[in-house]
Amino acid sequence: GIEKFSSIGMPALTVILLFVVIYVAFQPGAGAGYAFMFSPDFSALGENFLGVLKSAAGQMFFSLSLGMGCMITYGSYLSKKENLQRNSLIIPAADTVLAILAGMAVMPACAAFGIDFGRGPGLLFVSMQQVFVDMGSIGNVIGFLFYFLVFIAAMTSSISLLEVCTTYQIDKNLDKGKEPNRKKVTVIYALIIFVIGRLISYNFSLHR
Repeated sequence: GIEKFSSIGMPALTVILLFVVIYVAFQPGAGAGYAFMFSPDFSALGENFLGVLKSAAGQMFFSLSLGMGCMITYGSYLSKKENLQRNSLIIPAADTVLAILAGMAVMPACAAFGIDFGRGPGLLFVSMQQVFVDMGSIGNVIGFLFYFLVFIAAMTSSISLLEVCTTYQIDKNLDKGKEPNRKKVTVIYALIIFVIGRLISYNFSLHR
C-alpha cells in the first residue's frame, strides 16, 4: 500500500510544494529568506566544527533512513531487476532537491511574514499556515492537501521503521514453523513502540 500511495501522493506533494515556492517568491521581503538560506556563514565551523559535523551527519542519516534497518528490510522485497547502483544515486539526489525546495518555501515565508528563523522544525507549520491564510479561500484547500500529504508521508516513514521489527518477528515465526500472522505481530510491536515512545516523549518534555 505504501508504494501505491507514494507513487501518487509524493508527486502531488511536490507539485504543491513547487506552487508554494513560486507563490512565496513574489511576497515582499522574501529575498531576506533566500539570503539567510544561501549565504554561507563559516563562523559556526570555526566555533564548533565537530558539533556542526555531527548535526549534518545526523540529518543525513535520518533523512535517508540509513543505519536504521528499514532500507535493508525494504531492499529484501526488491525485484532482481532493480538497479541498486542507479537507485543509490537517484534517492539522495531527489532527497536533496526536495529538502532545498522545502527550505525555499519556509525561509522566504518567514522573512516575508516576520517569523523568527530560529523556531526549529515547527517552522513548517507556522510559516506555511501564514502562507495559506494569505492565499485567501483557495489557501484552505491547498493547505488541507499540503498538510494531509505531509501527514501521510510521515506515516509511511513510521511504517517503514515498524517494518524492521515486524519482518524480524515474522521471519522468526516462519523459522519455527509457526504462522507469520502479520497483523498480530504488527499490532503488538506498534503497541510496544507506542508505550516506549510515550515514556521518552514525557521525559523529553520534563527536561525542556
